[in-house]
Amino acid sequence: MRRSMLCMLLLGLFVGGIAPAQTIDTGRPTLADLFQQARSRPDIQDAELATAEASAAQEQAAAGLYPKVFGIGRVESYNSPTNLRPLPPTEVNPAKGEAVPFSDTITRYGLVFQMPLYVQPLYTLSRKTAVLLEKANIQRQIELVRKEAAIVSLNSSLYALEGLEAALLSREKSLQETLKTLRIRVDSGKTPESEWMKVDRLILDIQRQRVDVERRKSQVFRDLFQHTGVTLTGSVPMTLVSSIRTAPYPALLAAGKDVDAARFEARRVREQFYPSLSIEGSLLENDGTAYNTDTHVHRSYDSVAVMLKLPLFEKEIWSAGRVAEIREARSRQGYEKLRIELEALDAELERRFPLLDSALRLAEQSVTRAGELLDIARVAYSVERMTTEEYLRYEADVLSAEAERCRSIDDRWQALAQKAVLYGQLLEGIIQ
Repeated sequence: MRRSMLCMLLLGLFVGGIAPAQTIDTGRPTLADLFQQARSRPDIQDAELATAEASAAQEQAAAGLYPKVFGIGRVESYNSPTNLRPLPPTEVNPAKGEAVPFSDTITRYGLVFQMPLYVQPLYTLSRKTAVLLEKANIQRQIELVRKEAAIVSLNSSLYALEGLEAALLSREKSLQETLKTLRIRVDSGKTPESEWMKVDRLILDIQRQRVDVERRKSQVFRDLFQHTGVTLTGSVPMTLVSSIRTAPYPALLAAGKDVDAARFEARRVREQFYPSLSIEGSLLENDGTAYNTDTHVHRSYDSVAVMLKLPLFEKEIWSAGRVAEIREARSRQGYEKLRIELEALDAELERRFPLLDSALRLAEQSVTRAGELLDIARVAYSVERMTTEEYLRYEADVLSAEAERCRSIDDRWQALAQKAVLYGQLLEGIIQ
């Protein structure tokens, strides 16, 4: 009796996510519908915004190579007359009473422009942002695959709970029939009351597990709603229609982009010691009141200049370069660590699939044998050639065999979803 009850309890505890073994038309939304709805959820939209942000950052970096034009205007006040612009000696003749362009208050307005001709750090920054945009695109694909894998896993769990609930109802119905037979035997005095109580206790355990199944289903419904925004009343059908194609690991590709970005950043910091060449110019108009004639004076003052800048010493750049080099080294170490982990996982998955196929085949055979033995035990128990404990053990063995088959199915689906995430394969079109 203890063994049978323990098997029943363990069955209720182990089931966390079991995939459907076959397609069942429930009239509910398809898996493709859930995948489509998931694309509008906040986490996927956040990945889309991250890609848009990376694209905008690339445009921002390239914008540093474009000319800058400013409109300016200011009023200057001096305590003594000041020239509106540098004044050649032959421009005016004060002796003839001409207005000299000197004033206490000067209004200046016009345009100022700047444009880099050669600034190497700007080119390197543009290459860095291009790499980060590539990473954002990869990361968006990874998030989509993870979302679909989560939906498949949750839907499988829901199907498993529905199957477990049906199995518990089936066993409860079988035990209820046994309970009726025992009641007759107990009332006739052929069987002790304790035998009836053993079966009744097991029925109570099954009913308690059914309540726990309902609680778990509620949690799965909640998680599915969070991932898809769809309120379901039951699992949707799933069928494997094609295999996962091997491809470069997207997570490793994203890590490689981090390494490239760190390398470009270290280079950009070092390049701040490079000479830079830029062009600057201005178109200015200057107005004031001449100090000697008290009349309005106006002068234009335009300029253009090419400037070469060569940093000789700047401690801050040295320090920033050291930090950038350390970050580059750390990104390389992180890449190598991730590569080893993914290659180990890939090799483990390749070894696991044949074992999972064997385990499923053996589990199905075990279910068949356990059912046959239960049929024999039911006959033997009806003619009183078997004790109640022995009969209940066969009932528990059937449940244990079915649970093991479900576990094997679940393991294979989970490995399949894990492989899809490893290779960055969207499950839409692979599982329908």
